[in-house]
Amino acid sequence: MFTVAILSQKGGTGKTTMALHLAVGAEKAGQLAAVIDLDPQASAAGWKDSRQAETPVVVSVPATRLPQALEAARAGGADLALIDSARILAMSHWPPPRPPT
Repeated sequence: MFTVAILSQKGGTGKTTMALHLAVGAEKAGQLAAVIDLDPQASAAGWKDSRQAETPVVVSVPATRLPQALEAARAGGADLALIDSARILAMSHWPPPRPPT
């Protein structure tokens, strides 16, 4: 299974839109795609709820459950897993400060 994480430090950059477009494109190409929605807003899951098609599979889980969600996608036969993340705040503190000498 090929896994792609879509990340950005800023919200509103199109992460969810990109994940959903890639998933639908993969499905149209004959691949089984799964979108793992880690964003608390659950926009990808909301999109799935309003869609009549059964695929792509979209699941909304907290980030702490990502390993289990990826394993479920793999076990379910997904060819592609797309991770739709919330904005990444921790990167604003990278690199970590050096300890005093």
